[in-house]
Amino acid sequence: MFRYFKKYKKIFMKKIWIYFSSDEKFWYPFNIEEYLESYYNIVKDIELNNKIEVYIVRWNLYESKWVFSNSYRFDFTKEKIDIYESWKIKVDLIFNRDNENTIQLINDCKIINNMEFDNLCVDKLKTYKKFPKISPKTCYINSYSEFLEKVEEFEFQENDMIVLKKNFETEWKWIFIWEAGLVTEKSYLDWNDILFQEFIDSSVWISWIVDWLHDIRLSIINWKIINSIVRKPKEWSYLANISQWWSSQMVSIDKIPNELVEISLKIMDWIKKYTPYLVSVDFMNSKNWFKLVELNSRPWLLHPNWSKNYLKFNNAIKHMLIDWVK
Repeated sequence: MFRYFKKYKKIFMKKIWIYFSSDEKFWYPFNIEEYLESYYNIVKDIELNNKIEVYIVRWNLYESKWVFSNSYRFDFTKEKIDIYESWKIKVDLIFNRDNENTIQLINDCKIINNMEFDNLCVDKLKTYKKFPKISPKTCYINSYSEFLEKVEEFEFQENDMIVLKKNFETEWKWIFIWEAGLVTEKSYLDWNDILFQEFIDSSVWISWIVDWLHDIRLSIINWKIINSIVRKPKEWSYLANISQWWSSQMVSIDKIPNELVEISLKIMDWIKKYTPYLVSVDFMNSKNWFKLVELNSRPWLLHPNWSKNYLKFNNAIKHMLIDWVK
């Protein structure tokens, strides 16, 4: 009996659970064709070339002891990308793509990225407190009157640029980069959870890379820089992200300034305790050296329509999943 069990156990497939917040099977990010294609190709490659099954789970369907009540599988038998409903599963690894923090109570499974690390990235005040020396000065306010108090405390003049942002928003939503004197009580309907930051003048030239306003995004997987891009806003905007007005260019990793690599290594040294992890780190150059803008624990997959480096980046994620589920 014991020998038979050992032999039978060898055919068990390892199971990876990719978690998304929204509960509809073709909702975000699968409602965007390029994201759907990227996930489909990675999952197909994992399943066809390894003894691994990959499940898509929506919303908070976690029960306990690594078991989830419902899931979806990609159907590789059809020409059109399709997903069919699966059954209750017990998984070996969670790939956390949750953008609404709905799985906070899961603490008994192996997770990429785990909840503590995810919270460090999502809560921008925590990020600042962890890395204050390389971050713009940041404080928390919950009312317009507190804003006025901080303007006085920091000795800002009316024409000084300042940054206001909702702490837990993503994709640069509800960010205002204004002169301090232009902010009014009506700037936010809800002044709770607002971050007040000093403005980073990122028009500082970086040799051979960029000569105007910018941010530099480094994508890192377990101590290794996988991808690097520089994003630049339009001439009339300060916002340089994919949801706003921007342009981007790839930067070869060997062209990244040594000073920026050194700062990145210090960050990686601190977050190594969260291995395995996937993170993008945004920086800006300034007159006071490189500054950390934010950590993003949910960088999405790349697509050939967006990046020439998509295959290297997506393959790195694929191999991370394979390595850590075994």
